Amino acid sequence: MVTFPRLSSWLPLPPRGGLVCLLVLAAAGCGEESAFRPAPTWSEVRYHWSDTVGDPASSLSGDVIVRSGGEIDLVLRGEGAAARGLLAGENLETLARLIDALPPAGYSGEADCEESFFLSVATPDERRAYSGSPCDPAMPEPLLALTAEMRRWVEEDWARRPETVAFRILAEGSGSPVAREGIRIVEGRDGLVRLIESLGPDGPVVLPAIDFRKEIVVAVFLGDTESAAASVTIAGAHRTEGGQVVLTERRVVSAPGCPAAEPRSGPFVIAVVEASKGDDLLIETETVLVACREGTVSR
Repeated sequence: MVTFPRLSSWLPLPPRGGLVCLLVLAAAGCGEESAFRPAPTWSEVRYHWSDTVGDPASSLSGDVIVRSGGEIDLVLRGEGAAARGLLAGENLETLARLIDALPPAGYSGEADCEESFFLSVATPDERRAYSGSPCDPAMPEPLLALTAEMRRWVEEDWARRPETVAFRILAEGSGSPVAREGIRIVEGRDGLVRLIESLGPDGPVVLPAIDFRKEIVVAVFLGDTESAAASVTIAGAHRTEGGQVVLTERRVVSAPGCPAAEPRSGPFVIAVVEASKGDDLLIETETVLVACREGTVSR
């Protein structure tokens, strides 16, 4: 049986392009002349998997795309989760050897496991297709090794993701009577009644059912504003490894220098977050700037 070396974990892409050299040329050193490498025989490999082990509602499926330059895109279906990464030097060469060792005519095997996959390799002349499942005893060794590595990247990325915390929007709008910018945390029914009353006619008509033993109400007010584009919503919530609940509020405002609009009462959003009174609650702000020219948006 032929064995192949394992690829190390894929590396997240840095936020700025200047660090890519550090990742790709770690073995040779940035700025130094690297050893000659032949041009790749492939341009892209795509791997799609579907895993229905256990409860179908919790099944995991998705896609991994690796390009010959080492760039990785990973998408998990049904989770709204995506990641980008980069394979470095020796790891990319190992991946290329596995791809070059695949059957040139493609492969279609048995898919009677609860996990199945589809893999395609794009070359300058064609796109080869491979399908099957890990339990296929006749699967070519390079194909088994390649799909195992790609699935491992998925599992490692999944393990690094923070735990998602459930939340729901209770009310939101663009004209609350609350004139001052601020955030309110409500942990009881009396506080909720006062919060709803402060909204005036924009507040809920019926007092919502909230279990304050395991839920917290968070209200974000932007206050009076002259920004024509101002709005606010809740973009997500997660729990850190340290146990803190992090709520992300996303604000949209006009970019600095834009003409002021007529003053108006501020946008607001109220959300119910799945967290108890004993949890540390952190609120982070994500700001989206809308340029003065219509249709141009920058973050």
